[in-house]
Amino acid sequence: MYNKDLKKAKQIIIGSLIFIMFLIFMSCGLTVSAPTPEPEKTLESTPKIEKNETSKPEKTITSTKPEKTPENLLTMDMVLDILKTSYKGIADIKYDKKENIIKIIPKDKYFMYGVLLAKNGDPASIENWKSLKESLITISKQVKEIKKNTFIAVINNQNTDKHILTIVNGECVYDILNDKSIN
Repeated sequence: MYNKDLKKAKQIIIGSLIFIMFLIFMSCGLTVSAPTPEPEKTLESTPKIEKNETSKPEKTITSTKPEKTPENLLTMDMVLDILKTSYKGIADIKYDKKENIIKIIPKDKYFMYGVLLAKNGDPASIENWKSLKESLITISKQVKEIKKNTFIAVINNQNTDKHILTIVNGECVYDILNDKSIN
């Protein structure tokens, strides 16, 4: 049973890493777009330079940070598609526009068993949980660029009214492993 949980946890981590790699790729501004044609220059549109004028070359400042253009911005639909692909067979991904929350609902009935192992101090389970949490924080930071205050919540699959991990704007606001009221 533990090996099955470990396998599922590895799948979650791999899916999260794929998503993170995509986000890094997108944030680098590597986009493919068709070149835009320059307008034709005519003699009327060309500025005249008089002989007495001294012209200095213009200084250009180039930035290493890519500009945010429509070609390199993620949309919420893109994020949801990536999450759905990354967590295919592992979790259901749902977005509630009204509440502005992305819900990750694990499909494995033993998922909470792995969480309990982590809560009780199992080192491998704790590492898996930390990896999941860190990847969702990274995702949340990217989602913040699309729509601020969007919550990402991992839902208790045995009681879907309960969140076991909640992140917003790149900050963890609830982590069941840190909740001392639950033993």
